[in-house]
Parts: sequence; structure tokens; C-alpha cells
Amino acid sequence: DILHQLHKGVFKDHLVEWCTSMAGVEEIDARFQSIPDFPGLKHFSKGISFVSQWTGREHKEMQRVFVGLLVTAVQPAVLRASVAVVNFIYYAQLHVHTSATIEALHTALVTFHENKDVFIQAGIRDDFNFPKLHSMVHYYDAIKTHGSLDGYNSESPERLHIDFAKDAYRASNKHDFVAQMTIWLSRQEAIARFSDYLDWHNRFHMPTTSTHLVAKHPGYPHLHVDTIALDFRASQFLPALQAFIRCKCRPSQKPIVPNEFDRFNAYKILAIRLPNSPASGRYDEIARVRATRLVPGKTGHSDSSAVFDTVLVKVDGVLNSATSGTPLEGLQVAQVRLIFDLPEHLRQPQIPHRLAYIEWFTQFRGPHPDSRLYSVKHASRNRCPAVEVIPVERIARSCHLIPHFNTHCPRSWTSQDVLEVAETFYYNPYISLSEFCRYHSIGRLSDVSE
Repeated sequence: DILHQLHKGVFKDHLVEWCTSMAGVEEIDARFQSIPDFPGLKHFSKGISFVSQWTGREHKEMQRVFVGLLVTAVQPAVLRASVAVVNFIYYAQLHVHTSATIEALHTALVTFHENKDVFIQAGIRDDFNFPKLHSMVHYYDAIKTHGSLDGYNSESPERLHIDFAKDAYRASNKHDFVAQMTIWLSRQEAIARFSDYLDWHNRFHMPTTSTHLVAKHPGYPHLHVDTIALDFRASQFLPALQAFIRCKCRPSQKPIVPNEFDRFNAYKILAIRLPNSPASGRYDEIARVRATRLVPGKTGHSDSSAVFDTVLVKVDGVLNSATSGTPLEGLQVAQVRLIFDLPEHLRQPQIPHRLAYIEWFTQFRGPHPDSRLYSVKHASRNRCPAVEVIPVERIARSCHLIPHFNTHCPRSWTSQDVLEVAETFYYNPYISLSEFCRYHSIGRLSDVSE
């Protein structure tokens, strides 16, 4: 049972408690508070020590950032043991397994046992004789004999109790509710079946659409260049766009370049259709990339902070020995400051018109010897941020970065400004199960068995 044995049992009730005892409650809380935002990621604004009611969702949200958060907070052996446990949990959740993923799950368990004695030496544990840890021994054989474990997870029926009982009861008038619940459920099932039919029809009978989508109408119409520079922190927007247009034209051409009097339509969100990931059970997945400016709060309400997401951008012809032969080869991290359209009078056939203004990070370095995470820093050019205007099609997908906290997390850091003030960051492959699969090349092998 992944929910009670792994998410709640081994991870929350044991591993998190052990690491918190070694790093300190205040330090762990401060690091959770400083984790950068990401679409769909739960932000523990007060840390984890103040959470009064834990559910499976909170356990999984913690796992998404736990490895990067522990770097420099605990001893190397503790970090290696923690990485092994989180890797084991992620491999156990796969919907499709290969001989390689089963062996990787087994290797993760072996690595944990090789490093677990550090908790005894620190006085955190006297032994490791408890049932939930022992249950991990049987996952290797259980997957081989029974297939993937997603069908044996009590999380699914617990979730269905909400869908089939609680929601159905709330939809009734609370009198003679069994009959009303039955009718409501039959209607919901009919809608679900028809939605599945429409998805199937659109997938196989509709023409292929663009993989990079924006709203029908721009969220920020007719932006002035000065407004872009101030609200979107894009001080080099105009020279970067001018350089992009000149680069796309032949040397003999004299293209029309933008000036300070032009206006630009910008978008709040770029949606990217990602390839299906059968191993993680994710189909028709959409990655959202946000570039939104600060919105002043109304009377009595706080401001809505500006959000500029980080992404992985395709870079051709750039060699990096650290990622050669890995799924990160040919990719580099950048932060999106603006998603915009080229004005009509500047468009030419050879110039893409849907663009993004980005700030580069350095090439990947690493990986870290214990966490196995790759690191990046803000890239600079002539003592200024290294910026570029690129077609949105070069953006492969969104990504999540976790700051390098050094020995102690500065208490002034917040999730809103940490991407601006921190120097070094770790690329986080645990942000989703599908990203974990892409990072480990899971799903590319042909010898898969469900």
C-alpha cells in the first residue's frame, strides 16, 4: 500500500522526522517557506511544523521538494539515505515497469540500507525494526509477480469515497438521499463517458494543433516599452528584440526594427503540450509557463506577487560535458520574463511572431555527489543578466529550481524573491512523477510491461 506504507509511513512518520531532528525544526521550516513557486505546487507558507492535519496530498507535496531542500542541511550519509527513500517511492508509483526500473527500485533500497546507520549514530534511532520499513523489501518481488502497484494503492478507493459518497451526498437535498445520490452518480458517469469519447475523437480525428498555446486575447494588450522594462523587469527588452530580428534576416536586408514608440501584446500564460508518459500515467499533459506582473491588492488585501517561471530551453550546438548523454543534453535553464507577439508591422515570413524574452542561467554543472542534482547559476554578460528573445517553440517545458541554502537558510528569503536573491540553484527532477520519468529516461525502452 503506497499511501500508508510509503507516503505516510516511511516518508512522513519516519524519514521527515529523522531529518527534522538532525537539521532543526526552524531550519527545515525556513527552507520550505523559501521554495520557489511552481504551477500546482503547494507552498508551506509557515513551514511543515504548523500543519495540523496531514493527508496524502501533503506527503506527496513534501516529496516534490524534499531532496533539494536537504542539501547542506544534513550530513552526506543522511542525504544519500533520503535520496534513496524518495527514489524508491517514485519508482514504486510507476504505472509501467521495465527490468531497468525494477532494478533501480531495488538499488534505491540497497543504498538506503548502506547509509541508514547514520541515524543510529546520531541517536535518532535505536534500530530499524518496524513493519513499514520491512514492507519495502517485498516491493521488488511484488512488482515482478503482480505488475505495477498503482492498482494496489488504497489512495484510489479513499479518493473514490469523496467522489462517490461525499460529493454525491452534498448534491442531494439531504432527504431521501440514497435515490438522489444514485441518479447524480449515473449522470456523472454519463458525462465522464462522453468526455472520454470526445477526447478519443479529438486525438485521432482532429488535425494536429500547435504544441505551444496562449489565450485567444492577450492578458496585457498594447504594452509600452517602458512598462515592459519596469513591470516585467525586462530592462534590455528593446535591444534584445532588435538583435533577434537582425539575426533572422540576411545581412543584405535592412529590416524594420522596433523602437520605444511601439506597443506589444503580451500573455500571462504559455501552455505547452507534453509527450505522453505511460510510466507516470500522464496523458495529454499541459505544462504552464507564467509571466505575470505584480497586481496591487485592493483595500485590506495584499498584493499578488509577480511570477516569472523557469523553463528548459532547447539550445543547438552548445556542448556541455556534464549533461552529455543524459536527458538534459541540449537543454538550458532560463527564466521567462515576457510572452508576447511581434507587432504586425514588424513581421516577416522568416521571423516567428510569438516570442519570449528570457534571462539565461548557466549551463548545468554537477551532479552533486550525494543528491545527484545538477546546479545552475544566473548567467551574466558584461555585468548584466544574459538575456535573449527566442521563439516560444524553443521552450521545451517548465522546470523547477531549488536554491542552494548554504549551511543556514537566510530568514529574509521568501518564495517570491528567492529566484532573484539566491546565487546557485538545483534543477529539481522530483517536481512531478512525469518529470522524474523524463529525467531517468523511463518510458523510452521498448521492453515495458504493465
